[in-house]
Amino acid sequence: MTHAKKMKEPVAGQIRQYDMLQNLKVMASMIGRPKTSRLQSLGDSIDFLEYYILPHKIKRLPDRLLLVTDIGSWSFLKRDTYTQMMTYSMDRSTRRYLENANVILTEKNAGDVVEEYLSRCLFLGQEPSLHIIELTNTCDHRCVYCHAMPGKDEMSDKRDITGEDIDRILDFIFRLKRKNISIEMQGGEPTMNFGSVKKIIDKAKQKATDTGKEVELTIVTNLANVTDGQIGFLLGSGCDICTSLDGPKEVHDKNRVLLEGGSSYDSVIEGIQKIRKKGKSAGALLTVTRHSLDHWKEIVDEYVRQGLRVIQLKKVDKVGNAEMTYEKINPSVEEFIDFWKRSVDYMIELDKKGVHIQERMVSIIMQKISGTPSLFSDLQSPCGAVTGQLAYTAGGKIYSCDFGRGRELFKVGDVSEKYADMISKKNVKDLIKITINEDAACDVCIYQSYCGLCPVLNYTETGNIFGKVTLTEKCQIMRSTFDYIFKALTDPSKRQVLMRWV
Repeated sequence: MTHAKKMKEPVAGQIRQYDMLQNLKVMASMIGRPKTSRLQSLGDSIDFLEYYILPHKIKRLPDRLLLVTDIGSWSFLKRDTYTQMMTYSMDRSTRRYLENANVILTEKNAGDVVEEYLSRCLFLGQEPSLHIIELTNTCDHRCVYCHAMPGKDEMSDKRDITGEDIDRILDFIFRLKRKNISIEMQGGEPTMNFGSVKKIIDKAKQKATDTGKEVELTIVTNLANVTDGQIGFLLGSGCDICTSLDGPKEVHDKNRVLLEGGSSYDSVIEGIQKIRKKGKSAGALLTVTRHSLDHWKEIVDEYVRQGLRVIQLKKVDKVGNAEMTYEKINPSVEEFIDFWKRSVDYMIELDKKGVHIQERMVSIIMQKISGTPSLFSDLQSPCGAVTGQLAYTAGGKIYSCDFGRGRELFKVGDVSEKYADMISKKNVKDLIKITINEDAACDVCIYQSYCGLCPVLNYTETGNIFGKVTLTEKCQIMRSTFDYIFKALTDPSKRQVLMRWV
């Protein structure tokens, strides 16, 4: 048997994964021993226990069953095959198939099963890798859904980061034991405080050199007033540029309004083209509102036309400014799911024709179900709040995550503290615990192993950080997303495309 790496003793949010690992080890030790009295009723065909059936859930599809184990391995099974597995009466070829899928635990695959589970838990027991720094909360746009604008219970004071703030924040970040660090500069519009952008980039790169760490830098900008010189500096410094593109002009300008008038679409396209002329490409984010619903094809075509190969169709979240505009701009869950499915179907057909465009959430889920390690914190349990990411604002205040930024409820400390002391505080440990999807409702969901909770969205949707999970829009959308993907995997031509998106 392969010797798997040892998992550290459990810390906050790690109990379930630690218990699962111990259970796997016990199961593996039992293989080959005489069958227990519980199995005697199955007949004399089994003289010893040849395999363990991993804890799992099933979903009935029209012509087969979908089985997903608690460690995240999965398989499609015929109903009679499932019966054979449960009664320990499989033939050799079926057993080999399920063994290779890590649905059953045998002496042959026990090491692989433990390694697969550990790879899915790599995010646990580590310090945050993503650090979001808000340089300012001022902006030249008034987007109808902006999550960075103050919401109904958020601080509304003007916040500009200072040079002293930058020094203290970067000192805190680089004191962490994490070897790979990602720093994301946000606003408001961060280029309205470009002096701070330059200082963060220069100092972060120097600290990375001094400490032997690797740092990845990203700026999230609307590109409206970014000069050629600023783009040259950012790209020359190895800083990735991410912007927002909500589709064609008609949709983009309705969602993203320039404060002083004019077309925000024209300005972002000009910025994207400037970056392309320098031999680079920008990343782009999209937010789906009611204005988007009738334009699913045009939105995908716009991304293709601009040379963007990844698009995430993300519904507006009820945070920030959207808390006040939500009833007006928010599509219903049913409307969004229909929009999303039409868009993804179209992208799959384009891919078959050699036009490579993929939906980011589908790619992330494909990574998760294929066992590829993913640090996408929205689909982790516990989620990445505090343990995977932190958000920083003026004065060195620290918040649990990007969405929690500016909300006193999600303030976890400041940069004068040590991370170990901060994460040991009761309110912080409690916050992490409520992001573990062991809720009674989640326990009966077949997709529990792949999903995660967001206490900020629970709070803004229901007024409670615990929330009624199954009633939240995120839960309904994610269930439909997983359903779509697993159904697509039963179609050979769609499966071939989705496997390319991993």
